[in-house]
Amino acid sequence: MPLNYNLKEIKGFKRLFQKSEETGGVKMKEIPRAIILSTMSVGMREITKDNYLKFYNRLSLIENVYGHFFYVRKRGKMIPRPIKLEEVERMIGLKTNASEISRSKFLSRIDKDKF
Repeated sequence: MPLNYNLKEIKGFKRLFQKSEETGGVKMKEIPRAIILSTMSVGMREITKDNYLKFYNRLSLIENVYGHFFYVRKRGKMIPRPIKLEEVERMIGLKTNASEISRSKFLSRIDKDKF
C-alpha cells in the first residue's frame, strides 16, 4: 500500500517546498520528506500538538539505533545530522495513512531488529 499524506493542516505548508534547479519545478525539501516517510517506521500516522514530542522521541530512538537520516560534510568528514525537535514541531498537522502501532509494539520491533 502506498504512503499517502496530507500537508494542508501544517501551518505554512508551502515552506516545505523549494524550487528545483534541474527542472525549474517545485520539490519537497529533504527534512520534511524524511519526516513524512518516517511515519511508517515510527508507527504514528499524524503529528499533533499533543503527540509531536512522542513522535520525536520515537524518531530519535530509530536514529540512535539504526543511524541518522542525514549527514553533513565538515572538514572533509561526514558528520551525522539528526532531525531536530523543532523540525518535527513544524510538521504539526501532518496526516498520513501509516499504520498506528503501540509503544510496546514499537519498542519490541526496535529490540527485535537490533539483535
